[in-house]
Amino acid sequence: MIRFMDESFPEMELLKLSIARSGEAREDLSEQKFKARANIVACVQSIHAISDILSHATYYALNLTNAKNDREITVHNVVRWLDQVTDCKALRDHLIELLTHEDYKYIRALANHSKHRSIVSLGLSFNMLKTGNEMKELVFPSFSYEGKDYPQRKVFELLESEFDRQGKLVMGIGAAINALAKNR
Repeated sequence: MIRFMDESFPEMELLKLSIARSGEAREDLSEQKFKARANIVACVQSIHAISDILSHATYYALNLTNAKNDREITVHNVVRWLDQVTDCKALRDHLIELLTHEDYKYIRALANHSKHRSIVSLGLSFNMLKTGNEMKELVFPSFSYEGKDYPQRKVFELLESEFDRQGKLVMGIGAAINALAKNR
């Protein structure tokens, strides 16, 4: 898919390919789109897994004992349990910042929809208000999950933004966990 999206592949040729019904080049485009979708779904799942990893790291590093079993160690439960520990406000605030951002909620819904229902398809969109290579956009189409509608989003814009945001938060969360673990 990358070779179709870079500047060396003319946008109008890609537009023609995307509406063509058959042909070797159309089959190649479909195969490349399938491969791109697999990699993008893996990226979405990996970004979503960060909160699961952080919940377990927090739980075990701080020797919390609230969970009856491992399945109860979720980031939402850990945040709730941290409410009961007086010196964990900074860590709790970082975790809440992670969970309450709209991009995290979108990634969470996208990952869970793909995991429990079906993979949200990957769309190839052409923005006719732009010119050149900027016309070509990979998008997540709109979808619904748990009664909420999620709008179409540009793939790379969403993934890069949320990856960068979470990367900064993970540093703060890790530092907070380390500081608290030293004192226990």
